[in-house]
Amino acid sequence: MSSGLHIGYGMRMMFDMRRTNADSAPLEPRALRLLERLLETASVTRAGEALGLSQPAASRAVAALRRALGDPLVVRTAKGYVPTARGLALRGPVAEALAALARVSASAAFDPSRTTRTFRLATTDYGAGTVLAALGPLFAAHAPLARLDAQAWTDTTLADLEGGALDAALYADAPLPPDFHARELFRDDYVVLAPNDHPAVRGKGKERLDMLRRARRVVILYPDGRRLAADDALGELGAPEDRIAIRTPYFASAPALLRGGDLVLALPRRAARALIADSDLAVLPLPAVPRFTYRLIWHARTHRDPAHRWLRDMVRQAVGQ
Repeated sequence: MSSGLHIGYGMRMMFDMRRTNADSAPLEPRALRLLERLLETASVTRAGEALGLSQPAASRAVAALRRALGDPLVVRTAKGYVPTARGLALRGPVAEALAALARVSASAAFDPSRTTRTFRLATTDYGAGTVLAALGPLFAAHAPLARLDAQAWTDTTLADLEGGALDAALYADAPLPPDFHARELFRDDYVVLAPNDHPAVRGKGKERLDMLRRARRVVILYPDGRRLAADDALGELGAPEDRIAIRTPYFASAPALLRGGDLVLALPRRAARALIADSDLAVLPLPAVPRFTYRLIWHARTHRDPAHRWLRDMVRQAVGQ
């Protein structure tokens, strides 16, 4: 008989036992464990001791079992107490029912070192450079058999989180629909990347800011519903739109776009830090632009799941929180 049939049979017998006496309460797991010990030992005292029950409490519990099942379960003979025929018939189903309950309880546990599941995380280019790059090695070290599937943020991301197609997503501090949870990962502000020989690099204070406003610039685009919106920090500081030379949704190409020319790019500081590791670009502070909060978000349906909680903890560790 397959394991599935064993489970089904055991659980079915457990429910049959519950229906034996319509006036009695259903058999709870503790009552099933007492029944198992009673049928093994044929002793009310020893069965009660195995569950930490006093003699009077064990006697009351066994009496309740007898009423529920409509059978004495164990009877006295010349050689002592022995299980009844009904009791002997219940041994296998009771053991299988308890094993099935144990498997149900065990299913809540999560071992990252053994799991083979795929975790799906939605992110923009910014999240890929600032969070995913640090998360990847940590994830691989703790869950060597699992897979991390990074997907692009789209206009269906929130619906995919709600429906189960995604497990979590990286998102800024925009409002969330009901039934969503969020954890702050960090706060970021903006800087400007520019070639080392750009005039703004040598400027100071207001003079530098005026140079940056007049400079031709690259603007990063990000998904906003069904469209791409411009993350234009210099535009917020008064730089005219006609000075935009390039608009792109890809952070990774920024150094190549700026190198050897006169273009500048305003972008979040953490993204700039990741981009200039092997670059000769200058990083210029950008005043008066509001900071923003970057978050990990997930739907309420995964809030208490141990595997998803582990994934969220990995993200937190990756960014040093």
